[in-house]
Amino acid sequence: MTKGDARYVLRRRLQEDTPNHFANSDLDRLMVLGMQEIQKRVLIVQPESFKAEDRADLVAGQDFYEWPAGVFAVKKLATGNPTDGYSRLSPISLLEAEGGAPGFVPWDQKYFQLSPKPDASVVNGLQCIGVPTLTVYDDSEVLPLPISLHMAIVLAAEVFALGDLGEASTRAKEELGPMIESIPGFFLLSEGPKYFAPDTGRGY
Repeated sequence: MTKGDARYVLRRRLQEDTPNHFANSDLDRLMVLGMQEIQKRVLIVQPESFKAEDRADLVAGQDFYEWPAGVFAVKKLATGNPTDGYSRLSPISLLEAEGGAPGFVPWDQKYFQLSPKPDASVVNGLQCIGVPTLTVYDDSEVLPLPISLHMAIVLAAEVFALGDLGEASTRAKEELGPMIESIPGFFLLSEGPKYFAPDTGRGY
């Protein structure tokens, strides 16, 4: 299902054939929220389902850096270079960093601190592999989750939309519940977890 198709279905379910309460841009935002809600449910079942790599330059003498934008969670933080590879850094406490221990300090939701400070600048010297926040941009773009969960995205968006209107969302939640319960069936098979690689749209 493409983004345009999903918005059409959502508008029909809201019985709003023409924009009344919701412009297309409003429904697009609600669908992104619905997609991220289903993404969270998938991550509970299979944490390795979504990954994206970001690289940044290391700057000599600089110890504070920003996390990549739109990352749910960080899987790996490493330093090195694209030619020789990267070495994983371990998370450490601020006290350990003050004592000179190597690693990184998760400072807050925006920044982390490297320890010790880099002594040389390196292009693409910092590698971060994290869980990207799924989104879609163009109407022709296919929703970046398995086809089996596309309708779940629409239903989750419908729940948010009805909440905005102050209307009951009982029917949508009743339809959504079994879909969420079925998620493990797409991964925990007899031969082990099945991984899928969604198009995260990050360009990597």
